[in-house]
Amino acid sequence: MTTPPTFPTTALSQEVGAVLDEARTRPVVLTHYRKPRYAIMSIEEYERLTEARVRQDGPRCRSAVMEELPHGELAAFVAAVDDDLAT
Repeated sequence: MTTPPTFPTTALSQEVGAVLDEARTRPVVLTHYRKPRYAIMSIEEYERLTEARVRQDGPRCRSAVMEELPHGELAAFVAAVDDDLAT
């Protein structure tokens, strides 16, 4: 298994295009103080990974396609990540 590319959480506000471009082809890890905190991946990869889990346990996760979020919702997501990291 190859190591996924990593970006600091600040990349969401500074380099969102680069993060999303990379996440189109493979999962990307977002780090905070060099510790993995979040993963971003294409919806296809998410569905592939969760398909068996949903069959076994029922849905547990909520997903959204970042590129399809209105700008205000993307900003709210970035703010929520920042708030989570501050705690």
